[in-house]
Amino acid sequence: MFKIDQLLKKYTKKVSEPNTAKRIFILIILLCFFSSIYISINSFYEIKNMNNENLIYKYLFDILNLMLILITFIILQITEFLFKKSYLILNIGLFLWGSALFATVYNDIDIQPVWVSLWILNILKTIGILLLVIGMITAIKKINKKCTYFKMLATIDDLTELPNRRYFHEELKKHENKMLFFIMMDIDNFKKINDKYGHEEGDRILHSFGKVLLLYSEQNVFSARLGGDEFAAFIISNEKENAICFSEYLLNEIKKIIINDSEHMTLSIGMAYKLPFESNKIGFQRADKALYKAKSNNRNRFEWA
Repeated sequence: MFKIDQLLKKYTKKVSEPNTAKRIFILIILLCFFSSIYISINSFYEIKNMNNENLIYKYLFDILNLMLILITFIILQITEFLFKKSYLILNIGLFLWGSALFATVYNDIDIQPVWVSLWILNILKTIGILLLVIGMITAIKKINKKCTYFKMLATIDDLTELPNRRYFHEELKKHENKMLFFIMMDIDNFKKINDKYGHEEGDRILHSFGKVLLLYSEQNVFSARLGGDEFAAFIISNEKENAICFSEYLLNEIKKIIINDSEHMTLSIGMAYKLPFESNKIGFQRADKALYKAKSNNRNRFEWA
């Protein structure tokens, strides 16, 4: 099974890892941006001598926008966890937009033909902005998808595919003021079997029992692995019969997990209820006491608190 840190490394491959091609690309773009800003600032005096106040303000804002694009480009290079496709689209978009903006600034000094200033520059600017929007949407979609995946990793037990302790308690809080049945479960003699047949066999047993819980189709039952061979569930119901049916199902199904072609697994179950005005902690404590009662009565059974 993958660990979460391994999955983070796998699914968030950084595009900022140094390589020669990327360094050359960044250097060329930076030189273009700095050169254009340098030329634009030096040309400011020519614009100032024209004594056209509106043109001066337009020129200053164009230079400011060019510098903002440069800053955005630098931030893009040092940003981690960007995906290659988004990174490439955003860079091309910034370059085209910056090129169009520089050409617009230069057009204020040396008037270009109408077809250049009206069509070429506007087309470059429009394509650049469009690529930036596409790049941002692509990045946001992929980041949201990965965030959802990592959230799942943080709340699901990777061995049994059941919710883990944290997710179990978060879900339980949503039903604080309801009638609930609590079920605590321990696989009988699991430590001895684990020591005798090895951890790989122990993992197989846990995984198989996890499937038993996952296959139970009632929607009002929420099961989880709390840790080790300890499992828990709560049932949103007012009917005691629902808890009994669930426990009988578990006792029957776990016997189908065979060890060494001869031994079958058994389960100890403790059950309790809690009323709407009682806390979930009380229900857990009752079920835990019932579990110890089942263990002391030769296991392979369920007991009520």
